[in-house]
Amino acid sequence: MQEEQTKEYPRGIIMIRKFPTAIALLLASGLASAAVQPEEGWYVGVAGGATQIDKDKIVGGSGIELDDKDSSVQLYGGYKFANWVAIEGRYTTLGEYSLKEGDNETKLDTSALTANMKLIWPWGKSGFDVYGQLGVGVGLWESELPADATTGRPASKVDGNEPLVTLGAGIRWTFIERLTLSLAIDGYQFEATGSTSYPDPGDNTRNVTERVNFKNRIVTTTLGLQYNF
Repeated sequence: MQEEQTKEYPRGIIMIRKFPTAIALLLASGLASAAVQPEEGWYVGVAGGATQIDKDKIVGGSGIELDDKDSSVQLYGGYKFANWVAIEGRYTTLGEYSLKEGDNETKLDTSALTANMKLIWPWGKSGFDVYGQLGVGVGLWESELPADATTGRPASKVDGNEPLVTLGAGIRWTFIERLTLSLAIDGYQFEATGSTSYPDPGDNTRNVTERVNFKNRIVTTTLGLQYNF
């Protein structure tokens, strides 16, 4: 009679072999239980990520050094009229950028208030959808100008608000009915124009006026969380 042989494995090896199976089951369970956003209703959300300003657009070939990357925070809310269209309002910080020319450093701080239309394409009942957005609004900016000994200009601040357009796209996953994760990329474009005045060092009876002009084209990449009412 042959004796039955039993081969024992260390407990750690058994757990390692079971681990991929457990991960697969967990993912399958998550996808199976994925919810679909309500077809209509209000929602609010918050997003954060990175920004980058188009260096060539803002300084051209001037040779000015530009710190062209920063971070972004976005607060938004809107109303979904159907499963394919929504209207949304946003406040987005677009970053602070530093321009250096020799020892002089100019800072530019930007943000945006926009109204956006979203066109949405759901992926069946998976909980996923993709969307494109088009928006218009106001670009808010503030520039800190350094003192200039050559012209006699003192340190000063110039600010303003300008018409803005935005275009973007994203992918979202509603993992439970009330909560949606999103990954988005958006572009913002506006031109900041302003001026600063100071007494002419050579003639105190008149002022010198310097114009400020920045052509802003900024891209944001953000990860967001949305609550669906």
